Amino acid sequence: MSTNGKSIQNINLRAARGEAVVLTEEELLGTLNSGQIPPAADLDVVTIAFGSEMSGTTAMMLVPVTGRGVFTRAKQIWLNGVQGFPGPAPNERLGVVDTLVFAEQPSRDRGPSYTGADLFLDILAGESIEVECLAEEGGTYTNSFSMQDLQFARMYSYNSFIPSVQTNPPAPGGSNGHLDIIKIGDKVLFNKAEGVVIGNGTRSGPAARSLSLAADMFTMDRAMVKSRGPRPGSPAENTIALAIPILNDAILQSIIGYLGREGGKDFESPLREAVRAASDFLKEQIVNGKFFLADSAMMLDLPITARCSH
Repeated sequence: MSTNGKSIQNINLRAARGEAVVLTEEELLGTLNSGQIPPAADLDVVTIAFGSEMSGTTAMMLVPVTGRGVFTRAKQIWLNGVQGFPGPAPNERLGVVDTLVFAEQPSRDRGPSYTGADLFLDILAGESIEVECLAEEGGTYTNSFSMQDLQFARMYSYNSFIPSVQTNPPAPGGSNGHLDIIKIGDKVLFNKAEGVVIGNGTRSGPAARSLSLAADMFTMDRAMVKSRGPRPGSPAENTIALAIPILNDAILQSIIGYLGREGGKDFESPLREAVRAASDFLKEQIVNGKFFLADSAMMLDLPITARCSH
């Protein structure tokens, strides 16, 4: 996609040559606080990151249960007591079960304070996970696994809200060009793993922007996930990082707009530490030619926010 002479392809070529000019959101805020506003022509990408409650998250895993040919179909399955939902593929004859787990599903064994979100945290930490599977034939089978034993593990966020402090007021208050530039197929960092935007979040609308994302769990960093607080029901949070291409002045001014409004944002809280690390890491990957933006000309050339029915 090209806007006013700048394009994703140009930015990627500059990144490949080690010439891309990238600022994190925090660095851009620092330049604004010092009275300097970089021209859009001199800036390629701004990286922004945010925490999003894990409640709108699922994981699909190929869970090892038994050896080959032991049973034909799984009826029910539990991971650390958290109920999973067996998929329709007949992989059970191979001794594995396609299993979908929701972050808010409570554990039957470990109390309601342990949910699918805690299970995801344990998997990412490499902990041993206990499996119990009830077969359609009536037998119950148990096993244990850790991340290294999985052949497939992918996390899906179907409602990753972009915090209101990183958006401009909805129309007629201001532009959100930096969000409208996000396309289906764009690449992101999802808990430090390279992922992809697959559409709007389930509750995305003009006043609240959210994304649907997917990424493999194998390269996720447990340190990027905020653990639950001391109170029961405290949310765990994913950390998402976006690479915003500065294709024109309107996109840059959109980012400057919310930074100016929220110039006193706290970058020192525990959550912000993970957010800062994610934004810094994404910048490092782009500058070193290890992360390239998706060329939206090859994707659906339509802002995902425009597809919202609200």
